[in-house]
Amino acid sequence: MTVTHLNKIIPEGLSSLHPLFGQAFEEMSRLCRENAPDGHYEIEGDKLFINVMTYSTKPESDSLFETHRDYVDIQMMMEGKEIIGFAPVCELTVSEPYKPDCELYGMIDAYDSVCISGDKLCVIFPEEPHAPGIAIDGTPATVKKMVAKIKVR
Repeated sequence: MTVTHLNKIIPEGLSSLHPLFGQAFEEMSRLCRENAPDGHYEIEGDKLFINVMTYSTKPESDSLFETHRDYVDIQMMMEGKEIIGFAPVCELTVSEPYKPDCELYGMIDAYDSVCISGDKLCVIFPEEPHAPGIAIDGTPATVKKMVAKIKVR
């Protein structure tokens, strides 16, 4: 998992890791500027798309870890803030076996986390367990988030 800011990443760094990263960052920047409404935005069919969603964050006790096999996630808050937990897969127990591009794991007591807000974003690579949508201080709040999905397999 990589944590950075959208305005610091476009010209260099992660953009060179995959041919669609640069386009993903450009589209995310555009959707942010336009304050895009909730929806599914196809950029390059199933190779690159962006979901914009508004939802309520949840207490840690209601959260789950997840992994993806076929996609890199680029998660960025448009409004509000949330915690994204992360942990090594060897410390987790599968709660829902793999279904198209998602496997779920139960929560654990000790994990690392990052708070994302503003133009801070997380790039989450396949097979990296992450628990998105965790409420700050356990108090649910409404957030608006953008998730770009880049197909790697």
